[in-house]
Amino acid sequence: MIPHAATRMESPGFHRPPWWWNMHLLRPPRLPYLPLILLAGILTSVAMPAISADSAISAVESWSGVFGRSEVAFHFTVAAAEATSAGWRLVIDNRVISRGEANIRPQPGKPATIEAKIAVPPVKAGVIIPATLIVIVAAEGSAAPAATLEKRLWIFSDSPFTDRSEWLKSLDIHLYDPLGKTAERLEKAKVPFRLIGNIEALAEPGENVVLIGEGLSFADYRALPEMMALAAAAGHPVLCLAPAKGSLPIPGAGGVELPAPARIILRHNDIITELDKRLDADAWPAGDITAANLAISCRDNLASIEVVKDRNNWSWLELAYRHRLVLCGFGIIARWDDGPTPRFLLARLLEYVSGEPAGENRP
Repeated sequence: MIPHAATRMESPGFHRPPWWWNMHLLRPPRLPYLPLILLAGILTSVAMPAISADSAISAVESWSGVFGRSEVAFHFTVAAAEATSAGWRLVIDNRVISRGEANIRPQPGKPATIEAKIAVPPVKAGVIIPATLIVIVAAEGSAAPAATLEKRLWIFSDSPFTDRSEWLKSLDIHLYDPLGKTAERLEKAKVPFRLIGNIEALAEPGENVVLIGEGLSFADYRALPEMMALAAAAGHPVLCLAPAKGSLPIPGAGGVELPAPARIILRHNDIITELDKRLDADAWPAGDITAANLAISCRDNLASIEVVKDRNNWSWLELAYRHRLVLCGFGIIARWDDGPTPRFLLARLLEYVSGEPAGENRP
């Protein structure tokens, strides 16, 4: 007769093997539930989607600014080993404005790519609207989302100068632009300016904004860097757009006979976010942001800022006089139609150098 488990005593020196303690599922009263436990384990191993919810979806494009009344395509990579369905929707103020879907057939060892095309609604002139692009992926045949990604977008109107005509007139922009590309762009944008042909006229006393056209070479116009510094020292806000090449002697450094600024600042693309967090500072739709990079060089005991092609260098030089002298390496004029950021960045730059904000765009 075998005694009951509650009263059965083990003989001295008897030890159960370790595996015995893991067999408790086979003992009453759990034995009737064993089929359910085994079935749950099988379903878990089979039904789990081959997608990691933590990093399943990645955005290819880092830029987020789009024009209203346009059709835009964003791309996303999806880490999936099985057939997957993807859907996306553009949401503004909790309303779905545009939506789409696609099926994904991944190749072994490669992330799948989806193209999310969205119809961007029109916005009123002078308005910048936040929006969210939501992308959802799920295993084929499953209604439950396996992963979700939300991408912040900003929708801009065409012109950054709506309702700012009086402010633009007050800047009294004097433009030096032998190449003519900046002048042509400003005329189309209805930005008033006075074209200056004599480079020495830039340094005449005054407080009007001095604008140097994009793409000029300091090597071809050797007097230009000196005149820019003299203009800033004379009281002008000075903005120089992406020079092509050459160098600018650092005012205040040894061997440079130019008025010394209160401070010298070198920046990277982060200055764009500081000017306006809604503008793209990492990339623009057509590619790289910078058209001119800046590096410190020293030749014959003369310190200068040299225009280089190395993207690891700075893209912003600022000299602090009564107003600011800013040398901006971003390709604003050449990239004007690539997205909203170039043209809206110009508006922010004019505000910054003049110290006279024109007011935020209406939300």
